[in-house]
Amino acid sequence: MSFELGDKQCKLSVGDGRTTVSRFRIAAGDQVAVTDCIVRAGMRFKTPACAHVPTCYEAGRDGWWLHRWLGQLGVDNIVVDAASIEVNRRARRAKTDRLDADKL
Repeated sequence: MSFELGDKQCKLSVGDGRTTVSRFRIAAGDQVAVTDCIVRAGMRFKTPACAHVPTCYEAGRDGWWLHRWLGQLGVDNIVVDAASIEVNRRARRAKTDRLDADKL
C-alpha cells in the first residue's frame, strides 16, 4: 500500500502484485478512512487478518504523524525520499499523484 499525501485529500494505492491496484481517495488526516481502506482492500484481495501489509509514502510536509500512527497499528511503514523514486530520465514523465502512488 502506498500513500500520496496532499493538503486536502490523500490517495491510497493498494495491490497484491497479481491483480489490478485498488485506489482510494480520502480526506487528509482521516485515520478512520485509512483503516476502512485497509479492511476493504483485504477483503478484495482475500488476505487473512494477520497478513503482513507493507506501506510507504513520500517524505514531505506532513511530517511523521502517519508513520508513528501506522507503527502503533503494527504496520511496517517506509518513508521514501522523493529523489529515491526511480524515473526514466530519457522519457517524458507526467507528474501526477496517481503515477507517484503506483510507482511507490
